[in-house]
Amino acid sequence: MPRMSRDKFQARADHALADIQPPNEHGSIKWERYKLSLQEFPVPDLVLFALTRMRNLMALGRGEKVAWSIDACFRNTPFQIALRKFGFQLLLPKGTPQELRLRLVGCLQTAAQLAAGSLKENVEQQVDAGNVSIDNQYRVFNGAYVFFRQQATERYSTSQSGMFALLDPALAEAGYCAGAMLNAYFSRLEHVLVLALPFTNFDPSNGALRGFALNRLQDKLKAIFNLSKDGTAKRIHDVLGQVKNTFRDPISHGGFDKRGTAFFFHVPGLAALPALLTDHKVSVERYVTHITQTEFETLCRQLDDCDTLLDQSTIGPGIQYARTGLSVSFSTRFREACRNAAASPAALEGFIDQQLEIADINENMDY
Repeated sequence: MPRMSRDKFQARADHALADIQPPNEHGSIKWERYKLSLQEFPVPDLVLFALTRMRNLMALGRGEKVAWSIDACFRNTPFQIALRKFGFQLLLPKGTPQELRLRLVGCLQTAAQLAAGSLKENVEQQVDAGNVSIDNQYRVFNGAYVFFRQQATERYSTSQSGMFALLDPALAEAGYCAGAMLNAYFSRLEHVLVLALPFTNFDPSNGALRGFALNRLQDKLKAIFNLSKDGTAKRIHDVLGQVKNTFRDPISHGGFDKRGTAFFFHVPGLAALPALLTDHKVSVERYVTHITQTEFETLCRQLDDCDTLLDQSTIGPGIQYARTGLSVSFSTRFREACRNAAASPAALEGFIDQQLEIADINENMDY
């Protein structure tokens, strides 16, 4: 962080946080605990940063079920703030006036805001350098995909075909769920492709990671795979391209696709005719849903085929890792460990077991 920026935020902290001082000597205290909500403090570690870097307070390190804690005084009243397994907690002596407690909480919120402001100066550089980790959201996207696929399957099974489709709400609901399923699948896929990068030779520096995450799906595939030489990757690309052109693009772009199937032209004395004429097989179900039952069955087979191909591809180890829900880091050390783990199924299994154990220790704060 530039010196001028540090001085600016330090000056603000000296004024706004002046009532927070180092701890004083005191005897035995009966403490009262208050849970601080994540709405008030979305990122508790910002308070840690502010109090240690801007107020020069000392933080106690990890303990049993405790990530960190700080002892201090607020207007000569001792307090402790700690991030524990069961939440972000503030400890004050019993009988502390509510007004003082609320003022302290407000002061701690100001501390978090000052910390966030000072750190923003460094965010862009860190992201562009690839010095980041990514929270694994595979289970969220996969949960949505599985849920909407199941809901669509159930509704298609009870829907009517033929002319009855016009009066069949189950078919319309099935189409809604199929569209949501498709969006969830592509969201999961694009997320997983980023999570799999540490298992490849991808260099995240110089803004490459940010650029990859913002790229279109087709560009992501081209960046990961050698489509001209990798047969499996080419099949993945082709299957996804077909699904995208046939189903996703029309749904995502207001029902319009490149072939013009949404357009009808008018002939005097005749009803409006589809622009593609006999090339466009008009189904009465099209008046109810963008994805018919037959198309849904085909779509599910294509998505399953794509998942199988991804597992068999060069990023298969990264896909398998992503399914565990474990986060990834783009540090040089972690990426090297990922590439070594991708060398064999046994190495990958051992690496995943090790990362799961570390994640369990951190989650339960069993330090």
